[in-house]
Amino acid sequence: MPGDPEVGLLRETGLFPACKSRPAAKEFLPKELVSSGVVRRLGGFFLFNPFTLLRELFGFPELSVSLVMKPSLFDSHMHTPLCGHAQGELSDYADEACRKGLDGIIFTCHTPLPDGMSAEVRMKAEELPEYVDRVAQCRAEFKGRCDVRLGLEVDFVPGYESALEKIIESQPFDYIIGSVHPHLPEIRDAFWKEDPIAYGKTYFDLQARAAETGLFDTIAHPDVLKIVRWADYDKALMKEEFARFLDRVAETGVCLECNTSGLIRKVQEIHPAPDLLPMIAERGIPVVIGSDAHDPLRVGDGFREGVEALAEAGFKELLVFTERQSQSVPLDSWKALVADWSYCLQNEAPASLHGG
Repeated sequence: MPGDPEVGLLRETGLFPACKSRPAAKEFLPKELVSSGVVRRLGGFFLFNPFTLLRELFGFPELSVSLVMKPSLFDSHMHTPLCGHAQGELSDYADEACRKGLDGIIFTCHTPLPDGMSAEVRMKAEELPEYVDRVAQCRAEFKGRCDVRLGLEVDFVPGYESALEKIIESQPFDYIIGSVHPHLPEIRDAFWKEDPIAYGKTYFDLQARAAETGLFDTIAHPDVLKIVRWADYDKALMKEEFARFLDRVAETGVCLECNTSGLIRKVQEIHPAPDLLPMIAERGIPVVIGSDAHDPLRVGDGFREGVEALAEAGFKELLVFTERQSQSVPLDSWKALVADWSYCLQNEAPASLHGG
C-alpha cells in the first residue's frame, strides 16, 4: 500500500502469512485488526503484520525491517501477436526491457472468451497452450538477463465468471489483469442505450463488479472510457462515478493499473488521469504500472510520466506480481531508473481495441 514499502518485501520473504482474498474472506477478520494495520489487504491477499501486532498488544514502537533486496522493476502489461493486433516476437519485448534496464516483463495477452466473443482481437482457445509455451521459451532464453513472467488480460463479461475462472486456473499464471473494454461490440450491444452518461456509469459499475469477483489481481486502464467517447466524456461527472468505483474496489484488495498507453492517444494522459490518482492513494488502493505495449518499442513507454504523476499523488510504492502474489517496490527505485526516459509518440493502435 502507499506509504508502507516494507510490506511487500516481508511478503516476498515469507514473513507474512497470507490467505487468498475472495470477497467473502473479509467477513471473518475483525474490523479492529484491519483498521489498526495488523491486517492489510494487498494485491488480492490478507497480510498479517507481526510488527504492528506487537505495537498493538504491548505498545512496542513500530519496527522497520531493512532487507537487502534488489527492487523488481517490471513492465506488467504487454501483448503478443497471438491477439491479432500486436507485433514483434516475444524476444523483442524482452530485449527492449533489457535495453531500458528493467528487471522483467509480464506478458498479458488477451485471453480467449467463450462463444468466440470479439475473436478478432484475442487469441483463440486452442492457442492458449501455445501462448504459455512461447512465454516459457522466452523465459528460458532470457534467464539471468530478464525475468519473463506469464499473465493474462481477461475481459470481464457478466454471466461468464465460471468460464473465466476455468481459463484463469488452467495454467500457472503469475498475474491476471481484469479489464472492461466499453467499445467492444458485445459490451456496446448489451449496455449502450444512446445515453453516454448512463453508459459511463455502467462502465464503472462493470469494473467494480469485475474487482468484486475475486478473479483478478488488477483492474486495467480504469478510465479507458475517455478515449472511446472523448467528445461525450463529462470529466467532472465521471469523476463522481470514479469515486464510487474506487470505494467498491477498496473493499476487495484488488489493485488498479497505472497504464501509460493513453499518452500515445488523443487524450495524451495516463490511465487513470493524473487528477484521479490522489483519490486512489487516499483509499490505500495498491497500483501496478504497465505500458500495455503492442509493439516492442513501447515496453516501459511513458513510465517516467507515470511515475512522476504517482509520486505527486502521494504514492510511495508500486506492486509487481509473481505466482499471483505481490511484491512491493519503492517508488524511489523507479524514479532513479526512469529519470531520463521519454515516451515515443507512435501512431494510434488499431481501433478494434483501444487501450487494450
